[in-house]
Amino acid sequence: MPENPTPERTGEPVETDEPVKAVRAPRPERDAAARSAVARRRALAGLRATTGAIGVVIAAGVVAAVGLVPLPGVGEPAPAVEVTPQRAELEQVCPGALLRLGDDTGQDAGTATAVGGAVVRSAATDGDPESAGLSQAPSAARVLTASPGGDALLAGAQSQRAGSGGLSGFAAASCREAGSSAWLVGGSTTVGRTTLITLTNPTEVEATVSLRIWGENGAVSAPGMTGIIVSPDSQRVLSLAGFAQNLASPMIEVTSRGGQVVAELQQSITRGVDASGVDLVGETTAPATTQVIPGVQMPGPDTIGAQLGEDGFADLASALRLGNPGDSEATVDVAVVPEAKGAEATTLRIPVPAGSTVDVPIEEQPAGAYTVTLDSDQPIVGAMRTSVFTAAASANAAPVTDVAWSVAAPALGARAAFTTATGDAPTLHLVNPGDEAVTVRLEPLDGGDGREIAVPARGAATASLAGAASYRLIDAAGLSAAVTFRAAGVLAGYTVASPAPISGPITIRR
Repeated sequence: MPENPTPERTGEPVETDEPVKAVRAPRPERDAAARSAVARRRALAGLRATTGAIGVVIAAGVVAAVGLVPLPGVGEPAPAVEVTPQRAELEQVCPGALLRLGDDTGQDAGTATAVGGAVVRSAATDGDPESAGLSQAPSAARVLTASPGGDALLAGAQSQRAGSGGLSGFAAASCREAGSSAWLVGGSTTVGRTTLITLTNPTEVEATVSLRIWGENGAVSAPGMTGIIVSPDSQRVLSLAGFAQNLASPMIEVTSRGGQVVAELQQSITRGVDASGVDLVGETTAPATTQVIPGVQMPGPDTIGAQLGEDGFADLASALRLGNPGDSEATVDVAVVPEAKGAEATTLRIPVPAGSTVDVPIEEQPAGAYTVTLDSDQPIVGAMRTSVFTAAASANAAPVTDVAWSVAAPALGARAAFTTATGDAPTLHLVNPGDEAVTVRLEPLDGGDGREIAVPARGAATASLAGAASYRLIDAAGLSAAVTFRAAGVLAGYTVASPAPISGPITIRR
């Protein structure tokens, strides 16, 4: 695809209300902090890129040991060396600005360009994190780094309000660690719906990415889905329509060799000539027989009911997307459970054909927050689409709508932290799938006063959050969590994840 503008890499602070712009500028001399951050990232890049790098280091250690340790005699036990892998520097990638295809004049439709900028917030348990741009990234994605420490945690999130450049709405996303695989559920390439795939490689090793795409009619086969090169320290943006047009219900598996990547979807909607919602869709959990989607914000039937019959507004209705990448049909038991105490759940049983996806309309529930649980006899993935609608303020104005995709959240580990992006009514949603009640402690990373949240067995709990703040979750292992934002004409959210575990000690025998 055509080359995109290359934003400047800087060491500018993360805690700022100024949006990050995707503008190429002459490279000034980096300050000492930025040079230090880049040097550390490059020194650790090989270790981060693949687990194979660890194998090389271990192999080298074995070779050295052979030359230094006397060979055992017959019947003697082989000498062993215990090696503890060192934790690499903490690193997360923030998606950056919202994107569109083409420039202000409508030309160069094959190139992604940034619209406005995202406001990034972050914090760490051991000093302030550093922020740097990539050498090439259309969205001006940011890379956050922090010292590893013993129990160090890094958390970041971003948000953006769009009202120009053919985009309208509010989008929020968490900053995430790069990996070698990801599943994306959301978006569409039908008329008026644009879905972009962003692949960000923060490492110093070239990434070779492959895509597998499914839809309502089965697997998609198209040129260019394999061998996608994402250069070191850069980002690629692909239009999903370039692989499959008029795809109503996409599900995508992203795999990477070499450098690791962060994969995201961006969906934007245009109804007629009016921009009508935008969202950033992070990765959902990998296929499994049980999935939990926390913090689904239902607008209520009175909010959108009258608009559903209008041309182009059918997907304003709430819908659950189920994807089955396997070879056997899946039977999925769905429960839509209100977080409000005493409210009744809605249950469904849905068949999902092998190797395909299904969008299931969900009858409009009373306005509020819900947990959607999926229990299947085959591994599946899932996500929930909801929308908000506000009538036009005048005869000459367009109605205000927004869309949000709520994805399945992973079970939290022993340690977890998250950042609240700048937005309206930030709320934490905790879901407990276990048979015993859990009390979770929520502590600000800046050392302020914490509080306890009681999460009932097989239930959910919520907590209002301060804007642009970062928190640590204690005693939340096994729970799922999400952060949401809600206001008139505004809807967004993202899941909370624990850091990837570090390997334990490895015993090497000669």
